[in-house]
Amino acid sequence: LHFRGIKNLDAVLDWAVTRGLADPTEFVLSGRSAGGVAALLHADRVASRLAKEAPSCSHMRAAPMSGFFIEEEYNAKAIARLHNVTFGAATGLMPTCKDALPHRWHNCMTSPTMQEFIETPFFVFQ
Repeated sequence: LHFRGIKNLDAVLDWAVTRGLADPTEFVLSGRSAGGVAALLHADRVASRLAKEAPSCSHMRAAPMSGFFIEEEYNAKAIARLHNVTFGAATGLMPTCKDALPHRWHNCMTSPTMQEFIETPFFVFQ
């Protein structure tokens, strides 16, 4: 079993852009619990996509709710395996994080670690 929620995110963005999302001035990416982790994980990816497909959107922010979990080495490795973690544009995981943490790359999927590499402004509701 592997998760690929990024395909769902891409499909929703595709759908929304064809139905008027191309004209917003503001956009907030949010989610709760694991969705909060995903909001952080994909914030830069969504911001990049909006810059291309919705150029009038000048304010993109992430606002995860309850997505900041205690980082434990064992859990990070297990989560990385479960989610079939890979890096690059197709996954949203930040290569800059992997480059900075070559021996702990699995932590790049945890909020305490990834938050150091996110460029999009965000505010965490815990």
